[in-house]
Amino acid sequence: MLKLLRLIAETESMDDYERKYWTELLPRMTESHIQKLTDILQSERNKLYELEAKYQEEIRVINNEILNPL
Repeated sequence: MLKLLRLIAETESMDDYERKYWTELLPRMTESHIQKLTDILQSERNKLYELEAKYQEEIRVINNEILNPL
């Protein structure tokens, strides 16, 4: 449950109202619903990390080309 609360708090896809809504709804959710929400938010987080890593690598390559021209 703590993992899900952390995911809700840190997700970029929810605003404060939605975070409050999901946090208040948690006690009434089934284990299945909790697992599905956890999976969705974890998947979102993983994809954002992958995108960040991809773009950081692209930025590194571009910076290297600018700083070390042929």
